[in-house]
Amino acid sequence: MNGRLTVHTAHVEDGEWLRRLARTVFDRYTGGLHRWALDDDDGIRRIHLGERAGVLAVRLAGRTGCVKLFYDNRPRVICLNRLGFPKARLAFENGLELARRDIPAPAMLGWAVDGRTGLALLVTELIADAERVDLWIAAQGLTEDLIGQVAGFVRRMHDAGVGHDDLSLRNLLVGRRDGGLSLWILDYEDTVFRKAMSRRRRLRDLHHLHERALALSGVEDRLLFLRHYLGDAGDVARWAEDLRASLRRHPSKYSRACSPEGEK
Repeated sequence: MNGRLTVHTAHVEDGEWLRRLARTVFDRYTGGLHRWALDDDDGIRRIHLGERAGVLAVRLAGRTGCVKLFYDNRPRVICLNRLGFPKARLAFENGLELARRDIPAPAMLGWAVDGRTGLALLVTELIADAERVDLWIAAQGLTEDLIGQVAGFVRRMHDAGVGHDDLSLRNLLVGRRDGGLSLWILDYEDTVFRKAMSRRRRLRDLHHLHERALALSGVEDRLLFLRHYLGDAGDVARWAEDLRASLRRHPSKYSRACSPEGEK
């Protein structure tokens, strides 16, 4: 790597701010997943640290951005980074496409690569008054209104030709707007785009969503979701049976604790 910091922006006027923000984050990452050199007054707040990426709120020059730093060090990822195709770039480009398809997501601001380490980061707007749906449910409970909003949001995505390879309540934000609930999609690098979303692809996304929601919802909740998702034209019983069959065929660590076979 040549040591250069490369920055790509959605708006030219954000270039210098993004460059300073990226260097601030890169200089404080010391490697090894969660090891950060952060002080309380750095203007950096940890939102979530995962195994392959960390999300931070970073305040610089009176402005706050949401930064996702990708520190996934698998060989395939490192190779893509060196070839100029880091996850941050894919996430940024997918985020722009979500906006073109009118699917709510935090606004894309830019992405950057640190030439010294090969690390890449994505910068978006920070929706400070919203929460991940799984955390919202844990704090406030699961309501029919929220079920309907999530179902309608996923249907809107699918009707617009948008799928998600990691669709879950962790990758949806929810907040209150104009007296109601609004949602935004996250993890843009996992979104996929089609001219039309097939039934098979829709079921794949719904399988993924449902297996990750088993601990937070019951059978009636998921049937209500399907009724909202399908509307008047859908065969709820058929879709429900297909989902149950899929969950039986493809059990995961999420569904073992609360499998469909145990639901009566």
